[in-house]
Amino acid sequence: MAVHRALRHVWTAALVGSAGACSSPPEPTLDPLVYEVGGFRIEDGTRAASADLIDSIAAVLGAAVADVTTFLPEFPLPDDTITFQLLPGTGIPFVSPSTLVISQWQNGLVLEYLPHQVVHLATGYRQRPFLEEGIAVYASEVLDPSSTILYPHYGQLPHAWVSLFEQQGSTIPLATAFGAAALGYDYLGSTADASAWQVTVEGGSFTRWVFDAYGRDAWLRLYDLDDLTGALGADVADLEGLWLGTARLAYPNPLSCEEALNPEGVLTGREAFWCARARGE
Repeated sequence: MAVHRALRHVWTAALVGSAGACSSPPEPTLDPLVYEVGGFRIEDGTRAASADLIDSIAAVLGAAVADVTTFLPEFPLPDDTITFQLLPGTGIPFVSPSTLVISQWQNGLVLEYLPHQVVHLATGYRQRPFLEEGIAVYASEVLDPSSTILYPHYGQLPHAWVSLFEQQGSTIPLATAFGAAALGYDYLGSTADASAWQVTVEGGSFTRWVFDAYGRDAWLRLYDLDDLTGALGADVADLEGLWLGTARLAYPNPLSCEEALNPEGVLTGREAFWCARARGE
């Protein structure tokens, strides 16, 4: 999710004086603490991570690399060292495939998300978001079938979300979702972010359906050709109908958006945008 090929984060702080006073010079930015653990480079931008946390990051990342390599042998990871950046503050996890960097934030660190991010490193994120996010979501589902805590399938799996979208008349048409050129992630929530979330959900659900209905080779052909009809031998309308019908049949009684995202009934601002999108608002 949220892939940036040349994104760099620089933290600076300036103390601005009262009216008429000169601004103080920027405080120096401290370099991260760097650890070489388990064959990975871990950069602690918080400069406060415990040794146990550093070891946990390396262990979970190692398992994610092994699992993704086994699941997607067609996409071998480069031999260069993978770097994990632990960033201070809060934000949306992202990866930089060209430099083999995975980045997560101190507040909201979710190591279970690493298989998703490792998939992006493996593929190089060279195709459209629907395909790239779809295979990352599907791989995470296969590697941890019981998990419903990871973006984008919080609370229930992608097929269940798609069944809900269908019930509420809010499904993004397959041609539109497939054609999305950019996804507008926003940690605090926005209409663009809500659509990005739903495209990612639908991408994961559609990828699962292609693997189940057509097989692995068909999905690889779809990924290489970047053409739904050419790869799967049917027009988009027919593919959409079969996929959505499968999701509805698998999950005829999906949770509501509110129940899935927060059973206690208190939604964050971002979740409220998502639920409005799910209702077609």
